[in-house]
Amino acid sequence: MATKEQIWAAADTISAEGGNPTLAAVRAHMGGGSYTDISAAMQSWRATQQASSTPIREPAPSAITDQLNTLGSELWAAALELANARLQSEREALEQARQEAEETRKEAAALADALAADLDKAQADIAMLTEQLAASLAKQEQQQAIISQETTAAIESKHRAELAEVARAELRARADQLSELLRDEQAANIANQTRQQAEIDRTKAEAAATTQQLTQAQKEAENARVAEQSCQARLESAAREIESLKAQVKDERSAAKVSAETAAELKGRLAALDVQKPAITKKATKATKSTTAT
Repeated sequence: MATKEQIWAAADTISAEGGNPTLAAVRAHMGGGSYTDISAAMQSWRATQQASSTPIREPAPSAITDQLNTLGSELWAAALELANARLQSEREALEQARQEAEETRKEAAALADALAADLDKAQADIAMLTEQLAASLAKQEQQQAIISQETTAAIESKHRAELAEVARAELRARADQLSELLRDEQAANIANQTRQQAEIDRTKAEAAATTQQLTQAQKEAENARVAEQSCQARLESAAREIESLKAQVKDERSAAKVSAETAAELKGRLAALDVQKPAITKKATKATKSTTAT
Protein backbone atom coordinates (compact mmCIF):
# COMPACT_ATOMS: atom_id res chain seq x y z
CA MET A 1 0.00 0.00 0.00
CA ALA A 2 1.48 3.34 -1.12
CA THR A 3 1.82 6.10 1.49
CA LYS A 4 0.90 9.76 0.96
CA GLU A 5 4.58 10.71 0.99
CA GLN A 6 5.34 8.21 -1.80
CA ILE A 7 2.43 9.49 -3.88
CA TRP A 8 3.50 13.13 -3.35
CA ALA A 9 7.07 12.27 -4.29
CA ALA A 10 5.91 10.58 -7.52
CA ALA A 11 3.73 13.61 -8.37
CA ASP A 12 6.65 15.99 -7.70
CA THR A 13 8.90 13.95 -9.95
CA ILE A 14 6.41 13.88 -12.83
CA SER A 15 5.72 17.61 -12.47
CA ALA A 16 9.44 18.43 -12.35
CA GLU A 17 9.97 16.47 -15.57
CA GLY A 18 7.30 18.57 -17.28
CA GLY A 19 4.60 15.91 -17.24
CA ASN A 20 1.00 16.00 -16.04
CA PRO A 21 0.69 14.14 -12.70
CA THR A 22 -2.62 12.38 -13.44
CA LEU A 23 -3.78 9.45 -11.31
CA ALA A 24 -2.78 6.96 -14.00
CA ALA A 25 0.64 8.62 -14.45
CA VAL A 26 1.35 8.55 -10.71
CA ARG A 27 0.19 4.92 -10.45
CA ALA A 28 2.40 3.93 -13.40
CA HIS A 29 5.39 5.80 -11.91
CA MET A 30 4.99 3.89 -8.60
CA GLY A 31 4.38 0.60 -10.36
CA GLY A 32 0.87 0.07 -8.95
CA GLY A 33 -1.40 1.11 -6.10
CA SER A 34 -5.06 1.77 -5.34
CA TYR A 35 -6.73 4.57 -7.29
CA THR A 36 -8.70 5.49 -4.15
CA ASP A 37 -5.53 6.10 -2.09
CA ILE A 38 -3.79 7.89 -4.98
CA SER A 39 -6.82 10.13 -5.60
CA ALA A 40 -7.07 11.21 -1.94
CA ALA A 41 -3.35 11.96 -1.72
CA MET A 42 -3.34 13.82 -5.04
CA GLN A 43 -6.21 16.04 -3.89
CA SER A 44 -4.19 17.28 -0.93
CA TRP A 45 -1.08 17.59 -3.16
CA ARG A 46 -2.96 19.84 -5.61
CA ALA A 47 -4.35 21.93 -2.74
CA THR A 48 -0.79 22.43 -1.50
CA GLN A 49 0.37 23.43 -4.98
CA GLN A 50 -2.45 25.94 -5.31
CA ALA A 51 -1.78 27.44 -1.86
CA SER A 52 1.87 27.96 -2.74
CA SER A 53 0.93 29.78 -5.94
CA THR A 54 -1.72 32.09 -4.37
CA PRO A 55 -0.73 35.78 -4.87
CA ILE A 56 0.01 38.00 -1.86
CA ARG A 57 -2.81 40.38 -0.92
CA GLU A 58 -1.96 43.87 0.43
CA PRO A 59 -4.25 46.22 2.38
CA ALA A 60 -5.75 49.18 0.51
CA PRO A 61 -3.63 52.37 0.37
CA SER A 62 -4.36 55.12 2.91
CA ALA A 63 -5.59 57.52 0.21
CA ILE A 64 -8.35 55.10 -0.79
CA THR A 65 -9.17 54.46 2.84
CA ASP A 66 -9.56 58.20 3.49
CA GLN A 67 -11.88 58.60 0.50
CA LEU A 68 -14.02 55.69 1.63
CA ASN A 69 -14.29 57.16 5.12
CA THR A 70 -15.65 60.37 3.65
CA LEU A 71 -18.55 58.50 2.00
CA GLY A 72 -20.01 57.72 5.37
CA SER A 73 -20.35 54.73 7.60
CA GLU A 74 -23.82 53.83 6.31
CA LEU A 75 -22.65 53.45 2.72
CA TRP A 76 -19.71 51.37 3.89
CA ALA A 77 -21.96 49.17 6.04
CA ALA A 78 -24.30 48.60 3.09
CA ALA A 79 -21.35 47.70 0.88
CA LEU A 80 -20.00 45.32 3.48
CA GLU A 81 -23.41 43.68 3.87
CA LEU A 82 -23.73 43.26 0.11
CA ALA A 83 -20.20 41.88 -0.15
CA ASN A 84 -20.76 39.48 2.75
CA ALA A 85 -24.01 38.23 1.21
CA ARG A 86 -22.31 37.67 -2.12
CA LEU A 87 -19.36 36.01 -0.44
CA GLN A 88 -21.66 33.71 1.53
CA SER A 89 -23.55 32.77 -1.62
CA GLU A 90 -20.34 32.02 -3.49
CA ARG A 91 -18.99 30.03 -0.55
CA GLU A 92 -22.15 27.91 -0.51
CA ALA A 93 -21.91 27.38 -4.27
CA LEU A 94 -18.21 26.53 -3.92
CA GLU A 95 -18.92 24.06 -1.12
CA GLN A 96 -21.62 22.38 -3.18
CA ALA A 97 -19.27 22.19 -6.18
CA ARG A 98 -16.53 20.83 -3.95
CA GLN A 99 -18.85 18.15 -2.54
CA GLU A 100 -20.00 17.19 -6.02
CA ALA A 101 -16.40 17.03 -7.23
CA GLU A 102 -15.46 14.90 -4.19
CA GLU A 103 -18.33 12.49 -4.86
CA THR A 104 -17.34 12.31 -8.51
CA ARG A 105 -13.73 11.70 -7.53
CA LYS A 106 -14.71 8.91 -5.13
CA GLU A 107 -16.95 7.28 -7.72
CA ALA A 108 -14.22 7.55 -10.35
CA ALA A 109 -11.61 6.07 -8.00
CA ALA A 110 -13.93 3.21 -7.03
CA LEU A 111 -14.73 2.56 -10.67
CA ALA A 112 -11.03 2.60 -11.55
CA ASP A 113 -10.28 0.06 -8.80
CA ALA A 114 -13.15 -2.12 -10.01
CA LEU A 115 -11.96 -1.92 -13.61
CA ALA A 116 -8.40 -2.72 -12.56
CA ALA A 117 -9.65 -5.76 -10.61
CA ASP A 118 -11.75 -6.88 -13.58
CA LEU A 119 -8.74 -6.48 -15.86
CA ASP A 120 -6.55 -8.57 -13.53
CA LYS A 121 -9.26 -11.25 -13.39
CA ALA A 122 -9.62 -11.24 -17.18
CA GLN A 123 -5.85 -11.63 -17.58
CA ALA A 124 -5.87 -14.49 -15.05
CA ASP A 125 -8.75 -16.14 -16.95
CA ILE A 126 -6.82 -15.82 -20.20
CA ALA A 127 -3.76 -17.44 -18.60
CA MET A 128 -5.90 -20.28 -17.18
CA LEU A 129 -7.65 -20.85 -20.52
CA THR A 130 -4.29 -20.87 -22.27
CA GLU A 131 -3.03 -23.58 -19.90
CA GLN A 132 -6.22 -25.59 -20.40
CA LEU A 133 -5.89 -25.26 -24.17
CA ALA A 134 -2.27 -26.46 -24.01
CA ALA A 135 -3.32 -29.41 -21.83
CA SER A 136 -6.13 -30.31 -24.24
CA LEU A 137 -3.77 -30.15 -27.21
CA ALA A 138 -1.26 -32.35 -25.38
CA LYS A 139 -4.01 -34.84 -24.56
CA GLN A 140 -5.14 -34.82 -28.17
CA GLU A 141 -1.61 -35.57 -29.33
CA GLN A 142 -1.42 -38.41 -26.78
CA GLN A 143 -4.70 -39.85 -28.07
CA GLN A 144 -3.45 -39.65 -31.64
CA ALA A 145 -0.31 -41.55 -30.61
CA ILE A 146 -2.49 -44.22 -28.96
CA ILE A 147 -4.62 -44.47 -32.11
CA SER A 148 -1.48 -44.91 -34.18
CA GLN A 149 -0.34 -47.73 -31.89
CA GLU A 150 -3.77 -49.35 -31.99
CA THR A 151 -3.83 -49.10 -35.78
CA THR A 152 -0.44 -50.78 -36.00
CA ALA A 153 -1.63 -53.54 -33.64
CA ALA A 154 -4.80 -54.01 -35.71
CA ILE A 155 -2.77 -54.34 -38.92
CA GLU A 156 -0.49 -56.89 -37.27
CA SER A 157 -3.49 -58.85 -35.95
CA LYS A 158 -5.09 -58.86 -39.39
CA HIS A 159 -1.83 -60.07 -40.92
CA ARG A 160 -1.59 -62.90 -38.36
CA ALA A 161 -5.22 -63.82 -39.09
CA GLU A 162 -4.43 -63.98 -42.82
CA LEU A 163 -1.38 -66.18 -42.14
CA ALA A 164 -3.48 -68.44 -39.90
CA GLU A 165 -6.11 -68.72 -42.66
CA VAL A 166 -3.44 -69.71 -45.19
CA ALA A 167 -2.00 -72.28 -42.77
CA ARG A 168 -5.48 -73.68 -42.15
CA ALA A 169 -6.09 -74.04 -45.90
CA GLU A 170 -2.74 -75.79 -46.33
CA LEU A 171 -3.51 -78.17 -43.45
CA ARG A 172 -6.96 -78.90 -44.89
CA ALA A 173 -5.41 -79.70 -48.27
CA ARG A 174 -2.82 -81.89 -46.56
CA ALA A 175 -5.56 -83.71 -44.68
CA ASP A 176 -7.44 -84.29 -47.93
CA GLN A 177 -4.28 -85.66 -49.51
CA LEU A 178 -3.69 -87.96 -46.56
CA SER A 179 -7.29 -89.16 -46.67
CA GLU A 180 -6.96 -89.91 -50.39
CA LEU A 181 -3.63 -91.65 -49.76
CA LEU A 182 -5.27 -93.72 -47.03
CA ARG A 183 -8.00 -94.87 -49.41
CA ASP A 184 -5.44 -95.71 -52.09
CA GLU A 185 -3.37 -97.72 -49.62
CA GLN A 186 -6.42 -99.63 -48.44
CA ALA A 187 -7.32 -100.55 -52.05
CA ALA A 188 -3.74 -101.42 -53.10
CA ASN A 189 -2.57 -103.41 -50.07
CA ILE A 190 -5.51 -105.69 -49.29
CA ALA A 191 -3.18 -108.72 -49.49
CA ASN A 192 -0.76 -107.52 -46.87
CA GLN A 193 -2.95 -106.82 -43.80
CA THR A 194 -0.06 -106.55 -41.29
CA ARG A 195 1.88 -104.00 -43.29
CA GLN A 196 -1.27 -102.23 -44.28
CA GLN A 197 -2.43 -102.07 -40.65
CA ALA A 198 0.88 -100.53 -39.58
CA GLU A 199 0.69 -98.06 -42.45
CA ILE A 200 -2.90 -97.33 -41.57
CA ASP A 201 -1.93 -96.71 -37.95
CA ARG A 202 0.85 -94.40 -39.04
CA THR A 203 -1.44 -92.55 -41.39
CA LYS A 204 -4.11 -92.28 -38.73
CA ALA A 205 -1.58 -90.86 -36.27
CA GLU A 206 -0.41 -88.36 -38.88
CA ALA A 207 -4.01 -87.51 -39.70
CA ALA A 208 -4.74 -87.03 -36.00
CA ALA A 209 -1.73 -84.76 -35.65
CA THR A 210 -2.78 -82.89 -38.75
CA THR A 211 -6.30 -82.54 -37.38
CA GLN A 212 -4.89 -81.25 -34.09
CA GLN A 213 -2.75 -78.72 -36.02
CA LEU A 214 -5.83 -77.71 -38.00
CA THR A 215 -7.79 -77.20 -34.77
CA GLN A 216 -4.96 -75.15 -33.29
CA ALA A 217 -4.78 -73.07 -36.46
CA GLN A 218 -8.54 -72.48 -36.28
CA LYS A 219 -8.21 -71.39 -32.65
CA GLU A 220 -5.40 -69.00 -33.56
CA ALA A 221 -7.47 -67.63 -36.44
CA GLU A 222 -10.43 -67.11 -34.07
CA ASN A 223 -8.19 -65.39 -31.49
CA ALA A 224 -6.78 -63.16 -34.22
CA ARG A 225 -10.32 -62.29 -35.35
CA VAL A 226 -11.33 -61.42 -31.75
CA ALA A 227 -8.18 -59.29 -31.33
CA GLU A 228 -8.95 -57.50 -34.59
CA GLN A 229 -12.50 -56.75 -33.40
CA SER A 230 -11.14 -55.49 -30.06
CA CYS A 231 -8.65 -53.22 -31.84
CA GLN A 232 -11.40 -51.90 -34.09
CA ALA A 233 -13.58 -51.12 -31.05
CA ARG A 234 -10.69 -49.30 -29.37
CA LEU A 235 -10.05 -47.34 -32.57
CA GLU A 236 -13.70 -46.24 -32.72
CA SER A 237 -13.63 -45.24 -29.03
CA ALA A 238 -10.41 -43.28 -29.51
CA ALA A 239 -11.90 -41.54 -32.57
CA ARG A 240 -14.95 -40.50 -30.54
CA GLU A 241 -12.73 -39.18 -27.74
CA ILE A 242 -10.69 -37.15 -30.27
CA GLU A 243 -13.88 -35.59 -31.61
CA SER A 244 -14.83 -34.69 -28.02
CA LEU A 245 -11.38 -33.20 -27.41
CA LYS A 246 -11.63 -31.18 -30.62
CA ALA A 247 -14.97 -29.75 -29.48
CA GLN A 248 -13.48 -28.97 -26.05
CA VAL A 249 -10.47 -27.23 -27.66
CA LYS A 250 -12.84 -25.19 -29.83
CA ASP A 251 -14.89 -24.16 -26.75
CA GLU A 252 -11.74 -23.23 -24.80
CA ARG A 253 -10.44 -21.15 -27.73
CA SER A 254 -13.82 -19.35 -27.90
CA ALA A 255 -13.69 -18.68 -24.13
CA ALA A 256 -10.11 -17.36 -24.44
CA LYS A 257 -11.21 -15.06 -27.29
CA VAL A 258 -14.14 -13.73 -25.20
CA SER A 259 -11.82 -13.13 -22.20
CA ALA A 260 -9.35 -11.29 -24.44
CA GLU A 261 -12.13 -9.08 -25.85
CA THR A 262 -13.37 -8.39 -22.30
CA ALA A 263 -9.85 -7.40 -21.21
CA ALA A 264 -9.52 -5.07 -24.21
CA GLU A 265 -12.86 -3.45 -23.39
CA LEU A 266 -11.85 -2.97 -19.74
CA LYS A 267 -8.56 -1.38 -20.79
CA GLY A 268 -10.48 1.01 -23.04
CA ARG A 269 -12.85 2.00 -20.26
CA LEU A 270 -9.93 2.52 -17.86
CA ALA A 271 -8.15 4.71 -20.39
CA ALA A 272 -11.32 6.76 -20.94
CA LEU A 273 -11.64 7.24 -17.19
CA ASP A 274 -8.05 8.46 -16.96
CA VAL A 275 -8.81 11.02 -19.67
CA GLN A 276 -11.90 12.31 -17.81
CA LYS A 277 -10.24 12.73 -14.38
CA PRO A 278 -8.03 15.72 -15.27
CA ALA A 279 -11.16 17.59 -16.52
CA ILE A 280 -12.97 16.95 -13.21
CA THR A 281 -9.95 18.10 -11.21
CA LYS A 282 -9.53 21.18 -13.42
CA LYS A 283 -13.18 22.14 -12.88
CA ALA A 284 -12.87 21.96 -9.08
CA THR A 285 -9.59 23.94 -9.19
CA LYS A 286 -11.17 26.64 -11.34
CA ALA A 287 -14.09 27.01 -8.91
CA THR A 288 -11.67 27.33 -5.98
CA LYS A 289 -9.60 30.00 -7.73
CA SER A 290 -12.77 31.96 -8.61
CA THR A 291 -13.92 32.09 -4.97
CA THR A 292 -10.45 33.01 -3.73
CA ALA A 293 -10.22 35.87 -6.20
CA THR A 294 -13.61 37.23 -5.05
